[in-house]
Amino acid sequence: MLNEVFYHGSSSNCGIEFMLKPPVETEMLSEEGRKKNLDQVFFTKDLGLAKVYAGRACNRFGGEQKLYRVITMSEVATLSEKEGASVYHCGWAFVEEIKLS
Repeated sequence: MLNEVFYHGSSSNCGIEFMLKPPVETEMLSEEGRKKNLDQVFFTKDLGLAKVYAGRACNRFGGEQKLYRVITMSEVATLSEKEGASVYHCGWAFVEEIKLS
């Protein structure tokens, strides 16, 4: 998946600076009741879907929507490659904030 562009949407209240860390480390989990993959971070190829996830995070934690470009540093696994609903995950990743206009 070299040269792939991935995105992550979150809330300003989640404390993401330059690294995306899994919920097992941050104790931040936007999907209430999720018990699986707590050692993984999730992201998408679809910027629109990342915006949806940012909205969900803000609904749960408050704050402002934040979008990030994800720079993966470990093996990426595919959860879904459906167009408009692509979801991938790995143990951690670097991120770079995308300014919303």
